[in-house]
Amino acid sequence: MMNYLRFSCLIILIFGILACQTDSSKFSLTGTDKDTVESLILFDDIDLITIDGDGAAINSVTLSGDMLILNVSYGGGCEEHKFKLYVSKGLSKSNPPQAEMYLSHNANGDLCEAYLTEDIVFNLLPFKKSISRDFKSVYEILLRIYPPGSTDPFEPLHKYKF
Repeated sequence: MMNYLRFSCLIILIFGILACQTDSSKFSLTGTDKDTVESLILFDDIDLITIDGDGAAINSVTLSGDMLILNVSYGGGCEEHKFKLYVSKGLSKSNPPQAEMYLSHNANGDLCEAYLTEDIVFNLLPFKKSISRDFKSVYEILLRIYPPGSTDPFEPLHKYKF
């Protein structure tokens, strides 16, 4: 009887461990749990676009190759939240040049009060191609990433090299 009890406990323990393991197929190459890469929107004139400004804080910025990973926090939990990144096609005349990027957040009217944190991944390759075509001698850019509704960029500024 004692052996049967030990065997049963061992089987339950093994199944418990296996059930708690993470499915690595849900993770992208960047190591985030975000299984989609958001697109960015290139623009010429900031006055001609409307950027959703529902509150969100940028906690950290990571570059992994051409992938920009923004760790953001915001209130909600009941509706789907949409993030977009608006990127200016122009560069500042500084050394190194700087690019203006504006994070857009649409909370879809979510009034829930949970404080959520997630990684939002953007593919910078379209921006890189645009810059390489229009500014042939540029190989490094400082990214000025503005949180929704903010007039101050997230600091420190991050270097995007290509």
